[in-house]
Amino acid sequence: ELFLRRPFKDHISARLDALLEAKAKQGVQIYILLYKEVALALKINSVYSKRKLLNIHENVLVLRFPDHFASGVYLWSHHEKIVIVDYQICFVGGLDLCFGRYDTFEHRVGDSPPSVWPGKDYYNPRESEPNSWEDSLKDELDRMKYPRMPWHDVH
Repeated sequence: ELFLRRPFKDHISARLDALLEAKAKQGVQIYILLYKEVALALKINSVYSKRKLLNIHENVLVLRFPDHFASGVYLWSHHEKIVIVDYQICFVGGLDLCFGRYDTFEHRVGDSPPSVWPGKDYYNPRESEPNSWEDSLKDELDRMKYPRMPWHDVH
């Protein structure tokens, strides 16, 4: 549901789930670690993400971690970054692959009609949190009334 290339209408096959499915069908084993949020504090709905990812292909395995309440671990961050390559196995982590994170060097705050930020990807946490992660192409914000929140991450 997350487009990796924009404008999204020109790159329908460049969705994250389509890429993962294509690689899984080629025999690649894909292991995904999702941050298991405390739902009262963070509404990322990793249960929904896990369900969608597991339905892609049997070669896609997903783990949600940590289990804050069962382990008693409350001081935990979801911003770790890691890349390990040993010529056969590659681990990539800490990428913010989520709605609202795609941006360009221009940091445009508008997109009407939608061409770069479809549906829930047109995001501004100061105005509204998505009510549901389902139907990802449905707008949560009125594009004519609210700007999107630009995103700038340095790696």
